[in-house]
Amino acid sequence: MKSVGRDQRAFCYLSDATEAFLQVLLRGQPGEAYNVGNPSGWISIGDLANRSAGFFRSPLQ
Repeated sequence: MKSVGRDQRAFCYLSDATEAFLQVLLRGQPGEAYNVGNPSGWISIGDLANRSAGFFRSPLQ
């Protein structure tokens, strides 16, 4: 990482994002913007890196 990892992002399951994209394609209005994020999926980049490192049993450098 090139930062201290405090920035946060919202993540969602790929299947949820795919379903949202499909709904926008079928029912969305041309020229409109749609947010398909998960409001309860916020995590800091640092926490995500630590969890990923633990999952893969690989120390962070």
